[in-house]
Formats: sequence, structure tokens, C-alpha cells
Amino acid sequence: MRKLLDIFLPTAPLHHAYILVGDPRKVLTELNDFLEKRFGVGFTSVSNPDYSLRELSTWGMEESRELKAFNSHRPVSWPVKIMAIMPDIISFQAQNSLLKTLEEPTVGTHFFIITRRLEEYLPTVVSRCQVIKLETGIFVPELIESVEKWLSADIVRRFEINKDILKQQENKQTYVLDWLNCLLDIYWGKISGSPERNISSPAESIFDAISYVSQRGSSPRIILEHLSGIVPTV
Repeated sequence: MRKLLDIFLPTAPLHHAYILVGDPRKVLTELNDFLEKRFGVGFTSVSNPDYSLRELSTWGMEESRELKAFNSHRPVSWPVKIMAIMPDIISFQAQNSLLKTLEEPTVGTHFFIITRRLEEYLPTVVSRCQVIKLETGIFVPELIESVEKWLSADIVRRFEINKDILKQQENKQTYVLDWLNCLLDIYWGKISGSPERNISSPAESIFDAISYVSQRGSSPRIILEHLSGIVPTV
């Protein structure tokens, strides 16, 4: 696992929002270690009004309202205020309600969202955060290779690759879903830092495709063909 101390310069200011990707328990341990070394041994989640740690099975609208309330006041005892959120599931509605908070954070407030899978988050949320992958190897090499070939191909070649994807789906029911999740992850990695403002539109389409393919009666072939025409070659 990568170390946050190796990523952040000691005196560099923190961004207002991060998404930390990796095994949640390991990432939380790494985050706490980093915060104590950055701000002092006393900066822990125990009896600290400036550090809120939320471990949630489901993050809904109520939790988003609590985050907004935490964001609204200034630090009490420390120069910064930290909220670490580690949900198993987060609803689309809760994510949408976070956007304004992530756009207009209170000075000195920093959010750390800990997740195993970046693709569970709306592109509009991801675009407002700095993403740090502390662990790699979430997707198998064969899946990554297929996605890389698809992303670099023209539409004719993509349709050929789609046939292979659908063939794999016959052997593994979740293959297309896994493939789309990998596509979103790699696409975000390739366009990260791009100055273009329209880059999130294809990512939103991939995110929607992940939702559609999970629904009963959906057509993976039509979904893949649609993405083949709208996701730019990278």
C-alpha cells in the first residue's frame, strides 16, 4: 500500500476533499497515521471535536445533512477540521446533495471519503475531489487489457471487442458489470487533470451504463454499442 506521507509534501496545503481508494480498514489506518504525523499525536478521532469519523453501512440523505452541518462551523481546537467517511453503500441522492458542500467548503475543513471502488461514485462527485489510489490490483490483468484495447480503438474495432465481452458474459454473469466498472476506473485515470470541462459527460454515461446493466431485462449489447459511439478514444 502507498503511504500518504510519501504522497503529500510536509508543508503543502491539503485539498478540501479526497477520495482514498483501497481496502477500507487499511486505508483508515493509513489516514489516521498520516493525520497524527501531520497535526500531532493528539489528533485522533477519540474525543476530538475537529475530527469526525463515520463508518456507515449505508450513507443516505441524513448523513449528507450531518456532513453539511460539520462543514458549517470552524475548527475548535486545531488549525483544521477533518471528516473521514467510510460507507459500504452511498445513494445517488446522497451524493448529489454533497455537491454544493464539496464546491464551497469552510476554510480549514477537509473531507476524506474512503472506498474500495471509485466507480461507485458519481462523476460529478469525483470531479470535485482529488483521487488517491493507495492500493492497486483491484481488477484482474485480463480485464484491464480488454478495457485498454477498447479505449484506444476506433468504433469498428470496439464493436469487435464488444463481441468478445459478451462471449465472456456467457461464462460469468457479472463480467459485463465488472468490465464497465474497470472501464470507468481506467477512463477517469486517463483523463484526470484534463482542463476540458466536458470530460465528465462520457464518464457519466459509463456510470449510467453500470446502473442499467444491473437491472433485469437490460441489454448489455445495446449498452456497449452506445458507449462505443460516445466515449472518446484515449
